[in-house]
Amino acid sequence: MTFLKLHNEWRKILRHAWSVRLLILAAFLTGLETILPYVGVILPLPPGLAALFSFIVVFSALIARFVAQKKLSGDEDAEK
Repeated sequence: MTFLKLHNEWRKILRHAWSVRLLILAAFLTGLETILPYVGVILPLPPGLAALFSFIVVFSALIARFVAQKKLSGDEDAEK
């Protein structure tokens, strides 16, 4: 049986990975979508707009997960 194991450089990944940043933004948008019915008068947003933004951000995070980042990979070709 295998157990979950943190990556050796998880702190570095948490600080620099775009996928993590985008997922944090998606969590914020999901929370916003949850409270919109209660603050709809203050923030008049069309229905589904926060859900659309959340989808776009989560999809971007999925793509960012597979893109090499120089600060994380140490690969000189990552920026090219």
